[in-house]
Amino acid sequence: MTENEEPQIFKKRYKIIKKLGAGNFGTAYLVTDLGGRNEPKVLKVVRLGEMDADQTVDSVREAELLSKLQNEYIVKEIEFASHLIT
Repeated sequence: MTENEEPQIFKKRYKIIKKLGAGNFGTAYLVTDLGGRNEPKVLKVVRLGEMDADQTVDSVREAELLSKLQNEYIVKEIEFASHLIT
């Protein structure tokens, strides 16, 4: 996002601050949660429409695993919602 661009709002809740990186299952962004205390969080956008069946299963497994991890150095999963983004 450049200086002149309007900040993007995802799902009417998360204001995207900047892109953090991308991997096999999606793109991670630093966001502000407009539905909470305006706290910084990480949002991972997974594009299911670009995945095959095995990748979709792996993506869901990754989310399930992240929800169980308890470590101060690992981002805590707050919610998981899959959306077909094409």
